[in-house]
Amino acid sequence: MTAPSHWRVVKAAAHEIDPTWDSEERIERRARMRRRMLREQRAAAGQTPDGRDAASDQ
Repeated sequence: MTAPSHWRVVKAAAHEIDPTWDSEERIERRARMRRRMLREQRAAAGQTPDGRDAASDQ
């Protein structure tokens, strides 16, 4: 088994491979993707967009 990697080492390696990794556009895109993923997870769990249980709203 390999030892876990520190996030700073991984981030530095990613930045070395692709210097645009930390660009504003990429950061905003990742934030949009994260919001979408969380919204889809809440919907699959039967929650409203604000995180409340949809069944309790009825």
